[in-house]
Amino acid sequence: MSILDWEVYELARIQGTEKTLTIIREKLDLAKYDVGFFLGSLKAYPNRFAIGGIWYPQKTHLARQASLVFD
Repeated sequence: MSILDWEVYELARIQGTEKTLTIIREKLDLAKYDVGFFLGSLKAYPNRFAIGGIWYPQKTHLARQASLVFD
């Protein structure tokens, strides 16, 4: 699936492809982050989806919020 996120493109333009892939792998570390994707399609291609954004909150914050709710 293609990534249309502007920040990823700018990072690749400034840092280069290999450095960008390294940074993305760090940010998508499932041990540290809960990763979510914003998916979308274009009107001309309604059956083809692309990643429009990436959301990666740290797990510690979410675990702390869950403990406040369930304690």
